[in-house]
Amino acid sequence: DLCSMGMTRTYTYDISVPRSPGVMHPECSKRLVWDIWGLFALMIDLIWLPMQVFEPTQTLFVNLMTWSILLYWTGDILASFHTGFYTRDTVLVMTRRMIAINYIKTWFFLDLAIVSVDW
Repeated sequence: DLCSMGMTRTYTYDISVPRSPGVMHPECSKRLVWDIWGLFALMIDLIWLPMQVFEPTQTLFVNLMTWSILLYWTGDILASFHTGFYTRDTVLVMTRRMIAINYIKTWFFLDLAIVSVDW
């Protein structure tokens, strides 16, 4: 399992990568499952958000779906702080500090702005 640093790819950097506790490998099976759920959440958002123009009835199902999607995207922000990444030079980064710096420099503020609107 890649979560415990077993690899499916071979990079010379993987063997000696410093790793912070609790950081997931970017190709970890848990992360893959999380990302697949993200595809479902994205598909629901792509269909559901335009329908808001018609002010659909707020049923229990609609409320559960809305909260589930909101909690997924909020959790995705947190998960991004706990997932390693590859640099452009294919160097695997698994230290929490570098992950946070990279995420904040790239997607964090966009993710936060999008999720904040729903809260």
